[in-house]
Amino acid sequence: MTLPIYDPEVSYNPIYCPRNGKKPYLRYNHDVDIVRFQGKFLASWNANETGAEGVPGQFNFLSVSEDFIHWSTPVKLFTAAAGCRNPVESDNQWQPAFINWRDETLFCAWCDYKARRTFVAHSSDGLHWENVEVPSAPPELEGQVVGFPTNHGLLTSDGAMLFPASLPYVADQYVVGDTRYAAHLISRDGGKSWHWSRPAEAVGWEELGEDPERLPGAKYLGLWEPMLFEQGNGRIGMLIRNSSSQDNRELDPFMKPHWMILYAESADGGESWPKCRPVEVDSIICRNYAVSRTGGPDTLLMVMNDWVVNLPSRIDQDRYFLSLYASPVCEPDLLLPGPVVQPAGGRAFYPNGFAHDGKLYLAYTYPNSIMGAVVQELPDFSGPFLMPRGGRTGLIVDRKCGVARFGHRWATLGVVLTESQTRADAVTVSGELELFYRREEDFPLLTVGGKTRDGGTLLTEWCPERAQDLLVFRDASGEKLELAVLEMRKAFRLAVTLERDRLLVRLDGETVLDRPGRILRKFAFGGLYETPEWPVGRAMVQEVRLKLDSVEVSAR
Repeated sequence: MTLPIYDPEVSYNPIYCPRNGKKPYLRYNHDVDIVRFQGKFLASWNANETGAEGVPGQFNFLSVSEDFIHWSTPVKLFTAAAGCRNPVESDNQWQPAFINWRDETLFCAWCDYKARRTFVAHSSDGLHWENVEVPSAPPELEGQVVGFPTNHGLLTSDGAMLFPASLPYVADQYVVGDTRYAAHLISRDGGKSWHWSRPAEAVGWEELGEDPERLPGAKYLGLWEPMLFEQGNGRIGMLIRNSSSQDNRELDPFMKPHWMILYAESADGGESWPKCRPVEVDSIICRNYAVSRTGGPDTLLMVMNDWVVNLPSRIDQDRYFLSLYASPVCEPDLLLPGPVVQPAGGRAFYPNGFAHDGKLYLAYTYPNSIMGAVVQELPDFSGPFLMPRGGRTGLIVDRKCGVARFGHRWATLGVVLTESQTRADAVTVSGELELFYRREEDFPLLTVGGKTRDGGTLLTEWCPERAQDLLVFRDASGEKLELAVLEMRKAFRLAVTLERDRLLVRLDGETVLDRPGRILRKFAFGGLYETPEWPVGRAMVQEVRLKLDSVEVSAR
């Protein structure tokens, strides 16, 4: 049976563009969240008529739509001009974040950093609001930090509401890269009262294999803009941006792309957290959006830029290829990158959204505008499927000829498993490949596992002394092991089996590798962790072909 290929329809429409001839003329627009409430779509973001961030004149604005296409003129959401019952007129307003409570009450968390004030506003119609000030910090950090809500809030299956928040230090100007803690505003009584979780922090540099004495001015990993989701077992997961080098460019050479997203799980409903650790996903310094349970009780989707930190060198210019990631279970290490959800070209970042009626509604910054996107249909996790990676060049899925053509080393076609296959004692992925056009550098064929957690890559490598193409296994440490000889233009079947503590590789039915190792249940044809060349389009093309109807997944 041929595996389906996930290729959703993605439509775009601007929510607000300053050049559309309407007033207010907002030249700075950022930090958007969206929600569906009582049949309408609402978008809110911080904006300024001055084209700069964090300067006087910055307010949270609201726009409303009946169809997610035509949007109303933005109004200053929490001020008298918008009919707020207890208006806040200060002009250092930040990052509104929504929770829809049973379609009866809409909650929105936000802050004024300079005034050291944090709010959870509420509305019965989405248009007329009442601001409620809450404590601006967890008790153990009172007076030291300011509660700074960031992302779309989480409504859990048992009715709890959690608003994730950064905790920048009290100062004239907060420093993103100097934020040691994150926490969450929690209500368990339908929004009548709110309290803070215990603060979360990250693992230390030593646990990442780095000597803090070698790092220029870095005391700890910085946490910024947490995102929450609920697992099938009721535990709360937190994905959070590692902002360590945001304001410390000297740290750039030490930062690694698989450190940029950190993760922790709470076993007590988000009240307390273990230390956050890196996720096996290459990325950049930016905000992510995640949503669980869209295709089953434990599935996970994430929207994040599919790019590599320090390409190009300036961090604030690497937010390309906003993409949808998918995993059959709520384990972020297993997320595989898929389709791009931004218009072709340019930068897009800071996504937020929600899933509704089999669609994913998104809003994000598309400088200096706010863009909306709809992804339909969402992945069907009832069976395994192939997912082309839109954020990398060189992959052509040729349905007419029934082949996937890999032209660059970093081109990737993910194999998304089912939950049962992910948790099985053993799972096997196989496919028929052909070296069609080759140059002399190595070329990845199949990536298994994580970047660091006992993963590895099967690749073909040219041996000039023997004038042969070799099948080689390269482990996560970079050590290589020759497995077999491959012939040009001759199809071969490659099969990889991951048992609980064992890796098996077969070539045309013959075992060529049998080694111990507990490897993440993660498969991708091509070079999942290969660093792309910059600028995009510069690399020369090779070609390895995968016969699409030959790909098989089995478990036992």
